[in-house]
Amino acid sequence: MKKITLVGSIILVLSTAALNVFAAPVKPIQFAKGAIGTTVAGSFKGYDDVQYSLRAKAGQTLNYKLTSNGNLAQINIYAPGDKPGAAEALVIGSATGTAGQLKLPESGNYLIQIYQMRNTARNNRTVNYKLHMGVDR
Repeated sequence: MKKITLVGSIILVLSTAALNVFAAPVKPIQFAKGAIGTTVAGSFKGYDDVQYSLRAKAGQTLNYKLTSNGNLAQINIYAPGDKPGAAEALVIGSATGTAGQLKLPESGNYLIQIYQMRNTARNNRTVNYKLHMGVDR
């Protein structure tokens, strides 16, 4: 019985470690000195997503605009400490659109998730995107 428990524990630890190895890192968005915005670009495929973090202060207004081939890319913006699958996003781009403004409710690192909807993700489509982010001072 002890052997089964030990083997089960080892499998659990290894499977958790494997998930962390393959998780894409969150990329920080930083503005050039004196700038109030920047543009990042990239690509992803299928069910993958891209995640960015942006540090901002409560009361600032975040402006965002996401463009992509065939308008395939969608955006979600999460409050500091919130994560996809564990909390509801402040901005759900599939419902509100991929450009807009958000008055930030608290200071901290906001998580920006770029993804594609399931109907195109399951076809393993490649999405090329550009994301412009800016905050007022």
